[in-house]
Amino acid sequence: MPVEWSEQITEELPAPRDDAPPSLRQDIAECERSCMTSQCLRGQRIGELEVLQSEIGMWSEKTTAKQRGVDWQFQIDDARQKLKRLHPQIKT
Repeated sequence: MPVEWSEQITEELPAPRDDAPPSLRQDIAECERSCMTSQCLRGQRIGELEVLQSEIGMWSEKTTAKQRGVDWQFQIDDARQKLKRLHPQIKT
């Protein structure tokens, strides 16, 4: 897929909450793209931008109507404890 198409698709994805931190927005966007690829495109090769936009638009409307939230598996403090070795302590 050309870079221009993927950038345009990313711009058309529903925007997460404005008060969400950037890392959360990125996680939500990655989940949306993954769901779109598996549910909407299902391995199709679409050669025309208009057809792609139409497919994504229909999928987006159905998905938005369901209003499902993100089910994070654990809280921030739990994640920090579990992933402690990946996040060094910052001394202040």
